[in-house]
Amino acid sequence: MTNPDFTKIAEAYDLFAVRVRTKEELIPALEKAIRHQGTAIVDIVIDSFENI
Repeated sequence: MTNPDFTKIAEAYDLFAVRVRTKEELIPALEKAIRHQGTAIVDIVIDSFENI
């Protein structure tokens, strides 16, 4: 079973959304979300075997 595409769901509701797949993408994505005026979704993709 896979997760739904949260960015597409957010966009369907006319919300700002960004997907993060790498460590390098995280800070810029969070900065964009913070600057956005309104609701923002940050979808962070993590490997299920990643030790977090």
